[in-house]
Amino acid sequence: MRIFNTNINRLKILCCLYFIIPGFINLVHTLINFSEYFNRDIIILLVLSSPLLINKRFFYTFFGLIASIVSLLVLILFVVNNSPTRIDISTWMYITGCAFYFFGVVCGLGMIYIGTHSKQKNTFQIV
Repeated sequence: MRIFNTNINRLKILCCLYFIIPGFINLVHTLINFSEYFNRDIIILLVLSSPLLINKRFFYTFFGLIASIVSLLVLILFVVNNSPTRIDISTWMYITGCAFYFFGVVCGLGMIYIGTHSKQKNTFQIV
């Protein structure tokens, strides 16, 4: 397939799918339980899939910056508030929660890399 021809395109799809799949699961959950919030979840899914739809370097940089900052803040709050020794949470749930949010930070940084990578020079380029 032509969309998987370079490592950058693979990284684009991987990073975007990390944000699209939970948005789609949220949409299905809303359809099953709370159909009055369907319009809200369609908008959320469009916002989460917008980097693939717009496909501009600046947009990948901006979306990655916002996603990585939010994921980092959520990771820090999760680690501080959910210690397995303080509350009744299993260690496995704690580790998977930390991994989930850490992978969100990595995907956000991957989007920043996509936005700043130059195909011609094979280096970073901010502007």
